[in-house]
Amino acid sequence: MRVGVLGGTFDPPHVGHLVAARDALEALGLHRVLFVPAHRSPFKPGDDATSPALRTAMVEAAVAHDPDFEVSRVEVDRPPPSFTVDTLRLLARREPEVQWTLLLGVDQWAAFGEWKEPREIARLAHIAILTRDGRDPATVDPGVEVPWTAVPVTRLDVSSSELRERAAAGRTLRHLVPDAVRAFIESKELYAPC
Repeated sequence: MRVGVLGGTFDPPHVGHLVAARDALEALGLHRVLFVPAHRSPFKPGDDATSPALRTAMVEAAVAHDPDFEVSRVEVDRPPPSFTVDTLRLLARREPEVQWTLLLGVDQWAAFGEWKEPREIARLAHIAILTRDGRDPATVDPGVEVPWTAVPVTRLDVSSSELRERAAAGRTLRHLVPDAVRAFIESKELYAPC
């Protein structure tokens, strides 16, 4: 059993997350992809604009109709900050038969050496770098030598920060986030114009 782990803030989750996860699942022959919303990233100090519970609910809405995608509360149910190595240790204890693959963007890969116990992360999971902008991860110095694989994914120019700005300006998120996520955002008045 091979399972991908895609972590992030997901504030909000968008179609780019889903397409990248699907591309990785197919390219790597994964059996499923586990979306892991962070309680709070150690690289993003301070409180999130959106609570971990609401972000998790949005991810659950985003993946609800895809049997290959699941959501794990492993980080949101622990006190912050969320460290990937702790998450992988817990997942490995819960499902020791699984071969874990950590799915990272090139920007995350560039800072990987600064993460807590990066070599232990690479021992617990295979590292797969999702390349969508033509940036070759081989040209990036992550600050630590660990094995990794590059996985080209479909490029969609959408980011969570841009979506929050768009919503705050009163513009629609239609077609940029799954309809269930858009409905959730609207019902909770998340990112609403000030």
